[in-house]
Amino acid sequence: SLGLAARRPDLFQCISVHEPPLFDVLAGTGSTGLETARERIRGVTERLAAGELELGAALFADTVVGQAGSWEIFSAEARASMVRHAATFLDENRDPGVFALDLERLAGFGHPALLTFGDASPDYFAQVVRRVAGVLPNGRVQVFRGAGHVPHHSHPAAYVDALTAFVLEAEQSSTR
Repeated sequence: SLGLAARRPDLFQCISVHEPPLFDVLAGTGSTGLETARERIRGVTERLAAGELELGAALFADTVVGQAGSWEIFSAEARASMVRHAATFLDENRDPGVFALDLERLAGFGHPALLTFGDASPDYFAQVVRRVAGVLPNGRVQVFRGAGHVPHHSHPAAYVDALTAFVLEAEQSSTR
C-alpha cells in the first residue's frame, strides 16, 4: 500500500500501516536490524520452501514478529491462519523487491499517514516505521504499548480507537 501511495497518491485520502516489513529502507542507516530481519526471514522461507508450512509459520512467529514461545501462546485459530497464509508469505518473499520502498517518491505523498508499531515487537519494525514516517510530510507514528505485531488481536479496542480517530481526522481535514 505504501508503494502504491508513492506511485499514485491521487488514489488515497489517507493511509495507515502497521509494522510494514520494508527492511530495505534501513540500508545505509547502520541498523543492525536489517541483517537480523533478513536472516530470520531467510530461515522461515527455507522451511516453507521445503514444504514445512507449520514449522515455517512457527519460526515466523518465534523469530520474525515475536520472540521464542510466541507460537505456543497464539490461539489455535491464529496458528491455523498463519499456516494457511504460509505459501503466500513464501511467494511474496521470492519477489526481490518485497522489502523495498522508494522513499524519495513516497515523500511526495502529502495526505495524512499513520504508521504504527507495538513496543513488544522486534525493534526493526520500529526502525522501519520511524524511517518511513520521517519522509512523509503528514506522517505520524503511534506506538501501541505492550503490543506486538498483531495489536488488532492483542489490543483490539486501542487499535480500533486509534484508526477510527485517525480516519475521522483525515476526513475532516480533506473537507476543509
